[in-house]
Amino acid sequence: MNLKDHNLNIEYPCMWNYKIIGQNVGLLRAAVEKILPSRRHSLAMSKRSQGSKYVSMTLDLKVTSEVDRHTIFDALKQHPDVNMVL
Repeated sequence: MNLKDHNLNIEYPCMWNYKIIGQNVGLLRAAVEKILPSRRHSLAMSKRSQGSKYVSMTLDLKVTSEVDRHTIFDALKQHPDVNMVL
């Protein structure tokens, strides 16, 4: 099921968070900086898998609209160093 299929009642602008999962903290940080070079955001380590193969980070930022929210999600999802976005 895709969030785009639901009619969420969200008032914009608002703070939004994404969980991003990849294999390297540095690469995830670089991916976020490339996607959001001039946007104020917070990126923090969340979890590391048991074998340390994967890391998850929480990205918090203000989104201005549904289009903005989905554009960021799609850009993160398409980045080669990001394995998953939630």
